[in-house]
Amino acid sequence: MKAEIATLWQEAPLSGKYEQGQSALNSHGKLCCLGVLCEVAIEAGLQLKKTRHRKSYLYGEDDDSGFLPQEVMEWADIKTTRGTFIYPDGRASNSLTLMNDNGNTFSEIVEVIGKVADQF
Repeated sequence: MKAEIATLWQEAPLSGKYEQGQSALNSHGKLCCLGVLCEVAIEAGLQLKKTRHRKSYLYGEDDDSGFLPQEVMEWADIKTTRGTFIYPDGRASNSLTLMNDNGNTFSEIVEVIGKVADQF
């Protein structure tokens, strides 16, 4: 992952601008950590399609609500749609998607991003 993007991504969820949600990138005004990355990409100038669908938003050409769009993956240099990583202490792999949907806070997720951003 590009270091400057990792920094922007770590700062964004802690800014208070985004309310954390689960199970979708952006649903009912609540974003998962990967949805925040989509918004960071848009704010940084990435021409990313964002489509309103009922009370949610879909991102990318594939209009996906649950996975990181290919356009954002390429922009940020991320290899997986779920932010898969292995903990620094060697524990089993995990993903930012699972952390977010299992109730980890933005603060906890940002801490992990800081430790394993080179794996994304």
